[in-house]
Order: sequence, then C-alpha cells, then structure tokens
Amino acid sequence: MIEYSEIESQRFKKNIHRASLDRVDLKGIKKDILENETDVLILRIPSGSIEEHHKLNNMGFDVLHADTLVYYETDLRKIEPGKTRNDISFQEVGADNLDILEKIVPIIFKDYSNHYFSNPLFDPDDIRDGYVEWASSYAGVDSNRIAWIAYIESEVAGFLTCSYDEKDSESEGVLYGVLPGFAGRGVYSDFIRFSERYFKDKGYSKMRVSTQIQNYAVQKVWGREGFFLKESYETYHVNACLSYSLEHLPTRKVSFSKEDVEKFGHLSGDLNPLHFNDDFARKYGFDSSICHGMLTNTYFSKILGTEYPGNGTLYLDEHSIFFKPVYPDVEYEVETSLLEKRDNGLTKILFKVKKDNQVILLSYNALIS
Repeated sequence: MIEYSEIESQRFKKNIHRASLDRVDLKGIKKDILENETDVLILRIPSGSIEEHHKLNNMGFDVLHADTLVYYETDLRKIEPGKTRNDISFQEVGADNLDILEKIVPIIFKDYSNHYFSNPLFDPDDIRDGYVEWASSYAGVDSNRIAWIAYIESEVAGFLTCSYDEKDSESEGVLYGVLPGFAGRGVYSDFIRFSERYFKDKGYSKMRVSTQIQNYAVQKVWGREGFFLKESYETYHVNACLSYSLEHLPTRKVSFSKEDVEKFGHLSGDLNPLHFNDDFARKYGFDSSICHGMLTNTYFSKILGTEYPGNGTLYLDEHSIFFKPVYPDVEYEVETSLLEKRDNGLTKILFKVKKDNQVILLSYNALIS
C-alpha cells in the first residue's frame, strides 16, 4: 500500500510517498503517482523477487536504485548476551538530556550514507538533519520507543535507539551511534550486548537490526553477537517530480490543427493513418485521428528555445510519457516546472500537458542554457 510520508515531505519540501511491496503493479503505481502528484516515491521490494524488480524498467519515470537494506535477527531465548567490554553506563533519554542527543547525532553521522544520498533531489544538509529528527523521536515520547545515551568514564560515548512490540514480543535496534573518539574500542559491541540484555530480561523473544549492505563492519559485529541474516530489500526512488518547481512559471494553452498534423506527417515522413483517418483510428480505440507524439514535443522545443530559458538553449535529453492521446483541434493546458538549475547552465524542465485536470503527457527535458 502506498502512503503519504508527512515527515519526509516536510523535511525535504517535496511530496513524498512510501511503499513496501511484494508485487509491482505498474498500472496501479502510475495511477497513484499521478493522482497524488508525487515528487518521489520510495519503494522497497524483497531482494529475492527478481522478476518484480525488472518491471520497474517499464515505469517510464526516472527510477534510481538507492540501496540494499539487510535485516538481521536473533532469538533472545537461545542466546546469552556477553558482558560489556568497557566500563560503560546508559542513561535513558528524556526532556532533560535530549539536547545531548541532538548535539552528538550530527557528529556521528557526518559521513554516513543511506538511500537518501543516492537521490540528487535531496539536500545533504536536510538528510543529516533527518538523523537528528529520527533519533529524537525515540526519546521517551512513545510507549514503544526508547533511547539511551552511553557514558564511559563520565564522557558521552554515543547513543542507541530501539523500538519494541509487547504484543508480538519483538524488539528492534534501530539506530546506534559511536562518537569518533571512542571508535575501535568495542563500544558498538557493548551497545548491541546492552540492548540484547535489556530486552531479554524483559521477556522479549526476538530482536532485529538493519543497515545498508555496504556497512560490513556492523554486520560482522552482529554475527559475533548471535544475529543471523534474515531478509533483504532493494530500495528504489521513483522521481516523478509532479508537484514542485524552483520557480513559478506560466501555464500555457496549446492546440494543433489537422493542417499542423498533415504538415508534420509529410515533413517527418510518418504517414501512419492513425494520424489522418478517423475511421482507421477508431478501430484502435481512439475517438478520432490523433496527433503525432513528436508534434506535441515541437511545442516544447519552441518554448525552451525562444521563451524559457530562451535563445541559445541547447537540448541534451528529452523523455516523454504519454498517458492519453493528443487530438487535433482540442485545446490543452501546458504546465511548466523548473526541476533543476545549476551554475554550469544545466537546466531540467518538466512539461505537463493536461485536459480537464487529467495528465495527458509528461515531458522531462535536460538542457544547457
């Protein structure tokens, strides 16, 4: 089920949705993206369902493979957590020491990468701020979340956050972080052992942890502490960019006459009767003859080359997704969104062709201006 992500949408100032799917329904996903004017859809799919992953090649939208997420699990009833190696203590996080947590999280995760960093639409500073927000959400504000700050010889060494489900007797180590000055001293292992012991003593039967596949060091620790690889998921970002623009750009009206279609057909050599014969087009399910897809794109070329960005603009790339046909002698609205504008002149623009508020065509354009 695809759901709106309020936290991520507010953080990145984009319309972001999320879904974990066992099966990829392309038609349903596209419908949801269009109806919700989604900017980024974050999809997680089990790694083993290879045939489902291949379907994303036919998405039409820009799809990024953002990461591989692995989950490890242990049966707390069958293990005996080891003793901590350091003289370490743990203080539960609440309102009185939340400021300490907020201070150390950016230091610990300064160079850490996750799936957000794979997407150029996300600002790295916003991603790092997200870690603070994420960790802070575990600080004594929810009955199924908990966070601790770790101390070694009265110095802050790091933090850990966990969640738990009393009904299913399951717990999860969500986020562990060790300050650089304490790295290499077995502190991370102490965090794992402490959280295992904490939930085992409370009668929980299972505990799980997760990370990106490239974080080999922590996975070695988990293996030593009784965890085993349980499952993995591939994370994809579908960048549709349907609801935001860096600048407010005008909406235009466009229509193509049958004479335009005829001229383009002879100019291009595409004399397919779908574009000239109403009866022939109806046999294929259309209301009448339809415009050439490339004819519509010539209108975008006119805007880009003479209006915005204007004279001197050079095309680098264009990608169009047609959802419905464009008919001659019908007026359509063309919405323009500026998706990216770099100092080196690289500009990305999206054209949305609509009729009665329904998306007919999306055209993604990369330019040098």
